Amino acid sequence: MQRIPTIPMGILMVTLVICCCGLMSVAEGKTYAKYRDPERPLNARIKDLMRRMSLEEKIGQMVQIERSVASAEVMKKYFIGSVLSGGGSGPAKHASAKRWMKMVNKFQKGSMSTRLGIPMIYGIDAVHGHNNVYKATIFPHNIGLGATRQVAFHYARACDSNHYGSGSIMDPELVKKIGAATALEVRATGIHYAFAPCIAVCRDPRWGRCYESYSEDHKIVDAMTEIIPGLQGEIPVNYRKGVPFVAGKPDQFVREFKLSVENSNNQSHVVYDKLDFNTSEELVLNYHDKKAREYIGVISGIVLEKQDEVHESKGKGGLKPCPISGRTKVAACAKHYVGDGGTTEGINANNTVTSWHGLLTTHMPPYYHSIIKGVATIMVSYSSLNGEKMHADRNLVTGFLKNTLHFRGFVISDMEGIDWITSPPHANYTYSIQAGIQAGIDMVMVPFNYTEFIDGLTMMVKKRIITMSRIDDAVRRILRVKFVMGLFENPFADRSLANQLGRQVSL
Repeated sequence: MQRIPTIPMGILMVTLVICCCGLMSVAEGKTYAKYRDPERPLNARIKDLMRRMSLEEKIGQMVQIERSVASAEVMKKYFIGSVLSGGGSGPAKHASAKRWMKMVNKFQKGSMSTRLGIPMIYGIDAVHGHNNVYKATIFPHNIGLGATRQVAFHYARACDSNHYGSGSIMDPELVKKIGAATALEVRATGIHYAFAPCIAVCRDPRWGRCYESYSEDHKIVDAMTEIIPGLQGEIPVNYRKGVPFVAGKPDQFVREFKLSVENSNNQSHVVYDKLDFNTSEELVLNYHDKKAREYIGVISGIVLEKQDEVHESKGKGGLKPCPISGRTKVAACAKHYVGDGGTTEGINANNTVTSWHGLLTTHMPPYYHSIIKGVATIMVSYSSLNGEKMHADRNLVTGFLKNTLHFRGFVISDMEGIDWITSPPHANYTYSIQAGIQAGIDMVMVPFNYTEFIDGLTMMVKKRIITMSRIDDAVRRILRVKFVMGLFENPFADRSLANQLGRQVSL
C-alpha cells in the first residue's frame, strides 16, 4: 500500500489560520462595509466605497438618464447614478403621488441590486412648486416672488416705518416657506432632487426666460437664495463652507439624541449631546419661538411642534414629533452657472459679454450666497461667456467654482448640455465629452444616448486622454451628496408622505 506523505504540524496550523482568516474576511465583507455604516465619518465612507468601485461603476455614477429610457435592468447593468423627468415627462397623465413613488422605487431597486448597492438620485424641474405633477401646489414664477421683496418695516431703523425707504431690508421668508412646501411635495412623489432655484440675473427683458429670474438686481437675487434652506433645510451653525447640506438624514448630526424641556419663564432648555462635531451643548431657546422649534427639528432630524397638553419629566408643556417624517427635504440645484441672464440682446443660450469685474459683481454673487447656504448641486448654463461655452470653461467651472469658491457638491450639465459645445450640436460628441468632463462637469444629463456617452468616456479614460483623478473627483462629489442626504440609509420613497401632495397649509 502506498504511504501517504505527512504534513508538518507547524505548516498545517499556519494554513488553517490563513484559511480561517480568509473565511472570516469574506464573511465580514458580506455583513459589514465601512461605507454602509452611518456612524462612520463622511470622508471615510466615501473613501471606502470608492476603493471598491470599478471604472464602469464610477462612470455610471456620472450619468443621468431620462425616465423614458430607464428601467431596473438598465440601472443595474450600467450602474446609472441618476434619473430625471425631462420636459414634463412622468409615469402617466395625471399620475398620482403613489404612481410616481412606484416608478421611482422601481428604478431604485435596480440600483440597489448592484454589487455595491449605490442608490440613484432622481431629479425633476420643480421650479415654481412641483410644477410637473398633477394636483401639486403651483407658486408664482421667480419674477413674481422677487417683486414681493417682503420689506420688513419693523427691522428698518434707518427709515420711516410708514414708507418704503432706503433703510429697509428685504425679508425673503416667503420664498423660504415656498421652498419647504415644494420640497415636501417633491418628496411626496418619491423624488430626492429639485433643479431649482434659477438664480439668473436677467439684464435684458427680451430674454424669453426672464420670468425665471428673481430680478435684474443681483441684491434681490442674493436675498432670494433663501429658498435653498427651504428646499434643503437650515444649515447648522459652523457647518463647513462649500459642503452640501440636506436635512432630514437620521442621526446626521445627533448621536443618542437627548431632549429635555423645562418650561420656565417661557424659556426651554434643550439639551443634546454626542454631536458629530464632538461637542456637547445646551441651547436656551424661547419655547414659543417658531424659529427655535424649527431649529430643534433640524437638529433632531424630525419636524417638531408645540403640545401644551403633554407633560414632560421637567414640567408642563413640551415638544412632540409631527406625523411627517424627517425626510421632507431635497437636494437643490443653483442654475445656470453663470451669466445666463446677461446674453447679448437677450437671446437664449447666447453669448454674455462682460468684464471680469462685471461678472463678479453682477452674475456671480448669487452663487456665493448659494454655496454658503450649502447648496448640493450647481447646473452649468448653455450660454457662453465672452465666446467660451460654459460647458467647456475649465477656468470658471474648476478654477473658480471648485477651487476658489470651494464648492464641494457636484456640478451637473444642462440637458444635452455637452452636445451644445459644438455647432451644430452633437457634431463631434467625442470632443464634447472630453471638453465637458475636463472642464469640471461631474454628472452629465445625457439624457437618452447613454451608451454612447459611457463608451466614449470609458475609451478616453483607458487611453489616458481623461485622467482617472478627474473621474474620481466627479464620483467623490456625487457620492458626497448622496451620503449627506441619507440616500444610502433611506433609498426608497416614504409612502407616508403621499397625502402631502397638494395639501392645503398656511404659509
